[in-house]
Amino acid sequence: MPTLSQSLLKNFLGLCLALASLSSSLAHADRIALVRDPMESLDLRGSSVANAETEVFIGSFIWTRGQASERLARDSATALRRGKRVRIALDGALLRFCDTECRLQLRYLQGLGAEVHVYNGLQLANWRNLLRPWRLLRRGHDKIHLVDRKFAMLGSRNIWDNSFELDGLKLMDLDIAIQGESCLPDIAAYVEEYWKLTHPWKLPPLFERDRKRLAELLEPPKIASELAAELPGKWLDVGDRARFVWDARALEKDGTNHIDFLEAWFSKIPAKGRLSIASPWILLTPRTQRAFESLLANGTELEFFHNSRLQAEYIGGVRGFLDRTYPFVRGRKGIEVYFWNGLTLHYKAMTDGESSYVGAFNLGPQSESRNSETGLFVQDRAFAEVLEREFQALREGSDSLPDVDIDDYTRSCASLFAWGSSKVF
Repeated sequence: MPTLSQSLLKNFLGLCLALASLSSSLAHADRIALVRDPMESLDLRGSSVANAETEVFIGSFIWTRGQASERLARDSATALRRGKRVRIALDGALLRFCDTECRLQLRYLQGLGAEVHVYNGLQLANWRNLLRPWRLLRRGHDKIHLVDRKFAMLGSRNIWDNSFELDGLKLMDLDIAIQGESCLPDIAAYVEEYWKLTHPWKLPPLFERDRKRLAELLEPPKIASELAAELPGKWLDVGDRARFVWDARALEKDGTNHIDFLEAWFSKIPAKGRLSIASPWILLTPRTQRAFESLLANGTELEFFHNSRLQAEYIGGVRGFLDRTYPFVRGRKGIEVYFWNGLTLHYKAMTDGESSYVGAFNLGPQSESRNSETGLFVQDRAFAEVLEREFQALREGSDSLPDVDIDDYTRSCASLFAWGSSKVF
């Protein structure tokens, strides 16, 4: 029979172990914030880059001229002048969006020490892909912002003014900001593997007049405030209930891809629940149709949020929806389709009320089988409630499916664009 001192010692050791476990759990806990406001997103990105302690990684499908790219170039120049490492990775097929002025900015950053790389480009440096032409269809569709391996942003925003509602086609996008030590090591590991598959973008030297002009244009801004102060009241502590989702295919590895992950998630949604999905491209493949058939058989309601045909910039997506998805959803009990009539809907998000996904994955064949996609899966009811408010705003500003049609002229004009877009996005 243990003595009193032995019992006290045992209890004390148990308490120490419990405190150590709790401390470890808190040390690896994540906190996240949903960022809908475009200026809030741009300010958060810029301030994190300008305040970088060691390194910055910016990965984007598109980087084009405008206020957004100029702001990030200025903040990147600030980090480089302070001796920090800055890496920028862009998709090879969409370099046509990067006009002369934008290329000059990137070349100026290279002169300060920035590393600018291209994923799966068509340049001679990527000649090996000519021996495996199927790989040329792969696109670096990721949108990753990683600073010091301590702060990250994932979502649907590219580095162009449209994603920040600054000019031209205004896109409705979502970001998810992440701090902590649970997901960030996985994001950082993915970035390193992804970087290995890119190659340097060799830009021509700058003329002296351009160098001087850019030196004035990209002068250091005032360093912004601490990250926590950038999103007052929006951070949610989610512990270790957030998971980074990526495509093993993009890194030329065996493993789980987005579609595998989504199938596993959908199979666990409770009976008679509801799954809400927003995507600018909803082109159901046989695989996604089977997954949704299983949900319907389980009594789960499906909600799809898509763009209106009035948004001509995304008419290819609407055309593809009517051709490839409309036959599946038309007249189906348990399916509701909404056509959003506000800003062009560009974000990709899903929630079942308990778990949620925010990222770059479009519901279509290109994202399913070829693109490099990233996102965050969060098993947290409080975050699901935040995302549900976004979906409620979409419901209130949308037309239902029976009220939307597309005429023969629109069909004929959109056919070629829809086919081409499905090969890229």
